Amino acid sequence: KSGELGLPTLPGAACTLACEVADVLPGGDHLIVTGCIRHISHNTQQMPLLYHRRKMFAVPQAAAQP
Repeated sequence: KSGELGLPTLPGAACTLACEVADVLPGGDHLIVTGCIRHISHNTQQMPLLYHRRKMFAVPQAAAQP
């Protein structure tokens, strides 16, 4: 699926950030890419996931309410 700025998006994502590459920095045996956010979209019907201690967790509905 194509989103804002013609960039690919993941179906069902809770949030999408469309970015432009700002800089590419050396990071040992890899590169670190930084970006400028150009567009943000969010799906209020989709619950976010949390990554903690190398595991993914769904946020309970009650915890997501203000």
